[in-house]
Amino acid sequence: MVNVYKLLFLNTFFCLVLAGCVSVEKRPVSPGGFQLKGKLAVEEAGERHSGNFLWHQQGDAFGIDVWGPLGQGRIHLIGDARTLSLLDGEGAVVRQGPSEQVMLAALGWSMPLDVLTDWVLGVPDPDLPVAGQVYGEDGRLQSFEQAGWAIEFAQYRLVEQVSGPRWLPRKVDVRRAGTRIRLIIAEWQIAEAST
Repeated sequence: MVNVYKLLFLNTFFCLVLAGCVSVEKRPVSPGGFQLKGKLAVEEAGERHSGNFLWHQQGDAFGIDVWGPLGQGRIHLIGDARTLSLLDGEGAVVRQGPSEQVMLAALGWSMPLDVLTDWVLGVPDPDLPVAGQVYGEDGRLQSFEQAGWAIEFAQYRLVEQVSGPRWLPRKVDVRRAGTRIRLIIAEWQIAEAST
């Protein structure tokens, strides 16, 4: 006869393991912020734009420089979770307001900056529902759906930080009807939180 306690233990163990598999990951870096450098490609309404980017993130605040053959020269995106200022290459404010409206009006394309901060870290936004999570054999997240977007990660790389190395995606592909955004991250710098 099978021991009842062993069955209870095994059932509890497997429930905990399964619950752990479907939970949303926490942000994999410290709140000290990060800096990314790489290439950006945007397809929106049948038009394609590409260029280079340098992204500084500190908490909710960000500064993103985009330059190259985007038809706009060098632009600066400065903002936080609520508002965005778009500046030209000389530093003059071109437009301010909600990020998607500002980018569409000034550039003809946009990015979901309010959630992209988490997505470039290889995780869903922890404050929004997430569906369709797919993991690779290495246990790293490959794809999921959130906020009306389908997100895919490829070519993770080990990024050093003081608190220990972290696996972060080198390629981030974000899609929804009529829009595709691809980020190829060439360089990561992780800032540790000050004590």
